[in-house]
Amino acid sequence: MEVGAELIDESTSALLAAAPPGRIQLEAGLQSFHEPTLQAVSRKTDQQAAERNIRTIMRGRNIHVHIDLIAGLPHETLADFRASFARAYGLGAHNLQLGFLKLLHGSKLREDADALGIRYCPRPPYEILHSPWLSEQDLQTLKHAENALRSTYNKGRFLQTLEYVCAASGLDPFSLFGAIGPAAPNHATDLTRYAEALHGIFAALPGIDGDILRDNMHRDWLMMVTGKNTPPFLRKGGRNTMVRVAERKLGRTIARDEAATLSDGTGVFVDSRSRDPVTGLYALHHVSPEQSE
Repeated sequence: MEVGAELIDESTSALLAAAPPGRIQLEAGLQSFHEPTLQAVSRKTDQQAAERNIRTIMRGRNIHVHIDLIAGLPHETLADFRASFARAYGLGAHNLQLGFLKLLHGSKLREDADALGIRYCPRPPYEILHSPWLSEQDLQTLKHAENALRSTYNKGRFLQTLEYVCAASGLDPFSLFGAIGPAAPNHATDLTRYAEALHGIFAALPGIDGDILRDNMHRDWLMMVTGKNTPPFLRKGGRNTMVRVAERKLGRTIARDEAATLSDGTGVFVDSRSRDPVTGLYALHHVSPEQSE
């Protein structure tokens, strides 16, 4: 369902909280947090109420939440958009779509495009090319960030790793996605090769510990996929031991690539029969070094 997040009241929140996990997806079109931009496109939104309601729904862990921003709207510079992105990303929604303004036939923005100085492609989907607030280079920066955002966060890929890298390097998420985009394009790229490219980018950042980075990526990999070989750069000794431990705890056989030993000796394994219906990720279990003996 598409919703106006600011309109959700207490009774609706209670109803949503009672929904079976994974049965509902809510899409909230935030578009922007920049007030002059919202006024220019006639969006009268109680932003604080929208944020509060989205956070309330996220705490229920039973509904997939999709929010979006639109780049290229009037009066929003690249710096303004970065601020909107930081605010939206901080909500922790499962999917943050970064879209680009389309000047569609019949829309007020298309009628006002010349007066506003907005230039757009004459062919469908009539996407913005540049404006007084965003240059072609600015839009290219946004495209790079969108590519990385779509290929990682929005697919539930390397979520723990992204959190660690931002915290350790001091980069804000938008800057990190902007760095990933041109260096690791994901169009028709095998996931293993993409993971290797990400590892190379992250490892070169200041403040990154190689072991912690590899451990986070390995945990993320196990939660993301099953039945797919672990990339060689993530492998470490002790896999066979952890497979035996996992099989003993689960009471059944598992594949070798569903368990791993991390750099500190901690064991991890996934239960491929326990997939979160909201996030699509597999349950991850930790085993202390003592328990694995």
